[in-house]
Amino acid sequence: MIAIVAACQAGTALAQEEDEFDHGTWVLILNSYHPDHVWTQNVLAAEVARIREVFPSARFLIEYLDAKRFPSPDRLQLLEEAIAAKLRDRRPALVVTNDNAAFDFAVRQREALFPGVPIVFAGYNGYDELAGRLPPEVTGVASTIAPRATVETALRLHPGTRRVLVAIDATRSAQGTRLDILRDVAPLRGHIEFTFLDDRSMDEMLAYLRSAPDDAIVLMSYYNRGTDGQFYSLHEAIRLVAENSAVPVYHLYDFGLGHGVVGGHLLDGDMHGRQAGDLAVRVLSG
Repeated sequence: MIAIVAACQAGTALAQEEDEFDHGTWVLILNSYHPDHVWTQNVLAAEVARIREVFPSARFLIEYLDAKRFPSPDRLQLLEEAIAAKLRDRRPALVVTNDNAAFDFAVRQREALFPGVPIVFAGYNGYDELAGRLPPEVTGVASTIAPRATVETALRLHPGTRRVLVAIDATRSAQGTRLDILRDVAPLRGHIEFTFLDDRSMDEMLAYLRSAPDDAIVLMSYYNRGTDGQFYSLHEAIRLVAENSAVPVYHLYDFGLGHGVVGGHLLDGDMHGRQAGDLAVRVLSG
């Protein structure tokens, strides 16, 4: 009898929770990467916390494209089908996208999955590509890194520097970052040579860095996947580069600190997520 009563109570609680989910304000958050990606963790946590400050009863449907580890278009098709099933009887008040792959997916599938729902994006690399051609009811926060300021700081500490070796991979989001770097450091390129190391595997890059010339520094951005397809976590990649480089290593993101880099003007994931959360709150507030 006790077991039956307990089961009934649990069933009632579950029904209330499901009813709350179905009829409350809720937000679909699409993440480009996987759940233990440190940048994703920081940005997502800040977004959710900020939205809940104003909408404490908000419900979140959180999905991961896992585009760094599994970039196959077939997987995106499966994800689209899964999201469509979850949205069959529900309509989100807002879609939030984190980083390029999620934004591209959301815009491409918007009419099929959530027509007319506003989108707030965060972490978009290579934002100049979007400027002036954002779809209706789409706003967000660009991923604004500071490579020029970082290199200028390095030049003050290492005045003999003549070369900057950019440790970055060839994934979609990283190539957006590559464009951002090139635009930002343009005034320095007359007297500083920039070499991008996105055309090699991790082993090949490390071999190159072990014999890097004395007049060089390393500027590191995202590195998750080498040209051989081998995947590395962000912290693992930073540690490998820092341990093998013959010259100082600087970084562009806050997750680089504490893993062997000298420093840099670092983009803060928590602050970035909170800025996106502010925009989300404004959209949800009408």
